[in-house]
Amino acid sequence: MVPMTQRAKRIFISTEGSMAIVNPVTKREYTFKSTADDDQALARALDYLKKKGVKKVALLHSTTGFGQSALTQMKKVAPEYGVDVVYESFGPADTDVTSQLTRIKDSGAQAVIIWTVTPTGVVALKQLQQLGMGKLHVIHSYGFVSQRYMKLAGDAAKNLLLISVKFPVGEDLPDSDKTKAKILALKEMYKKKYGREPNQFVAQTYDAIWLAKIAIDAAKGTDPAKVRVAMQNIKGYQGAGGEFNFSPTRHSGLSKKDLVLVKWEDGRFKLADY
Repeated sequence: MVPMTQRAKRIFISTEGSMAIVNPVTKREYTFKSTADDDQALARALDYLKKKGVKKVALLHSTTGFGQSALTQMKKVAPEYGVDVVYESFGPADTDVTSQLTRIKDSGAQAVIIWTVTPTGVVALKQLQQLGMGKLHVIHSYGFVSQRYMKLAGDAAKNLLLISVKFPVGEDLPDSDKTKAKILALKEMYKKKYGREPNQFVAQTYDAIWLAKIAIDAAKGTDPAKVRVAMQNIKGYQGAGGEFNFSPTRHSGLSKKDLVLVKWEDGRFKLADY
């Protein structure tokens, strides 16, 4: 999308996660994102693990762009937390990661962060269990916050934590959280219209559409250059995913404070770490 967006000089608001989508900004002037960045998500996971006294972490990531971006960012973020990291990878369609998990087990890692959006993430959870690694801290990326994956994982998801925006656990948030009201309102509207619970991807798209409207209104039209400047000037917009703040040098609007850790329990996602 980026080459087309650059050539056409048209605003593109992505609902995907990788920060490579909007960086470097100098080569992606017209591209923005309604999601948190991978470095923020990894930092959120490491914040939690630091509280648990974890000193050695394994990153088990896919070889897709999503996974490779996590690899790049973990190498930048980990030194800030003083943790040692073991790196293992797998193909997005792999059905066996036993070898990678065995090496992680032998490494002495105290936690495993899994980074994928494919069903191999379910395979990893089940094989972790089979290898007797259930006592490790296991955290999945925000790309795996899916009821379908949790149901497929079954008991293997029992002790799993997932990095997530607040949307899936809006009901569990304290009333003081500014995002809560927007989340509950969107969930109610969506359920009334479609008869089912929305997921966080609905929220990401909802926010992207509203961000576009705000920028177009501020630009008083659809002139691409003016809309781009208006997007960069959006500050303090409270969306369903969190509080959006853009700038000429930052085209990802969310921050680490918009992320939480969730767990799967009693057939739904619940807040695990705020």
